[in-house]
Amino acid sequence: MIADDNPVILLTIRRLLSSQPDFQLVCEASGGLQALDMVRDNELDIVVLDVNMPDMHGLEVLIYLRKNYPTLPVLMLSGFSDSNYSTKCLKEGAAGFIGKEDATELLAKTIRKVING
Repeated sequence: MIADDNPVILLTIRRLLSSQPDFQLVCEASGGLQALDMVRDNELDIVVLDVNMPDMHGLEVLIYLRKNYPTLPVLMLSGFSDSNYSTKCLKEGAAGFIGKEDATELLAKTIRKVING
């Protein structure tokens, strides 16, 4: 699953992931609450979650997921280059953190690493 409030980012990630023969995009969300609904309603291997989300901040979503779905890996994605976000996300249990500027190069590789432990 991918969750990002920016439709251009969603489209870019969707295209990137659909080009990978070993990936299947199950669902998308454009807000934090919708992301939680999608997690509840779908069987997922990983969540790629934007930090800055409307209606529920990505960090809050991460904390909820860690508490209620402790084995579901969450890879945080952010347009913020501030290392405080990455440190806080990793401290709260994110499986990884990628800046959006690096996503086209690193996302597929990082998803594979996270899923494989």
